[in-house]
Amino acid sequence: MPGLNAMLTEARKWVDAAYKEGPNNETPFGRWYGDDNEPWCDQFVSYVGDASGNGDAVGRFEYCPSHVEWFKNQGRFGSDPIPGALVFYSWNGDGVADHVGIVVGISDSEITTYEGNTSSGQAGSQGNGDGAYERTRPRNWQILGYGYPNYPADAVSPAPAPPVPAPSGPSAPPFPGEYLRLRSPMMHDDNVRAWQQRMSDRGWHISVDGWFGSASRDVAVAFQNDSTANGWPLDADGIVGPATWRAAWERPVS
Repeated sequence: MPGLNAMLTEARKWVDAAYKEGPNNETPFGRWYGDDNEPWCDQFVSYVGDASGNGDAVGRFEYCPSHVEWFKNQGRFGSDPIPGALVFYSWNGDGVADHVGIVVGISDSEITTYEGNTSSGQAGSQGNGDGAYERTRPRNWQILGYGYPNYPADAVSPAPAPPVPAPSGPSAPPFPGEYLRLRSPMMHDDNVRAWQQRMSDRGWHISVDGWFGSASRDVAVAFQNDSTANGWPLDADGIVGPATWRAAWERPVS
């Protein structure tokens, strides 16, 4: 089913596989687009949209300024990061988009993204690197703005099957907007702490320290598997997204 989750899952496949380009910017994204051996950050984003069933929402581009104008013409371009938005960077601060990525996590000072045609860190080329990477960048660093794909609303928060049991506990607080996950540098904030506290209250052995390390990831996977086994299906990916966040508060304790 198309939607936000499918978009992020498709992008994550390339990042987790540590994809590297071939000689002279040779990529499957360029071949798909029909213009190989070119800088491919926007080809990557467009390919991910198409492969996840979100082609109409994401658009098909290889030139970032044209992609920005496409979002602006729809009234879907702004300055607030949200998961699944496309972030456009202007390296020179001249108002022209040079690079694009997919937002997957947000904190007060940083965004986490999946990006193609970049480098693993600040030492390499940021807009014409060698592969697909998860990156964490400051929110006040060379960001031109965000394009908001019109993902199918029913796919962003899909209704699981079989039906989710009626909540027996308190209603979940609003999802904080950032996906809690194991990454480098390690996530550390009050959203992680709130989820850890809730899991501890449910009886899971977890440190409530605000750091999302491998122990928190393992608890998330175990909770997701336990939820699925008890009629509340969750993807066992170790990532605390909207569905896992809600289940932490609302799923009956087994």
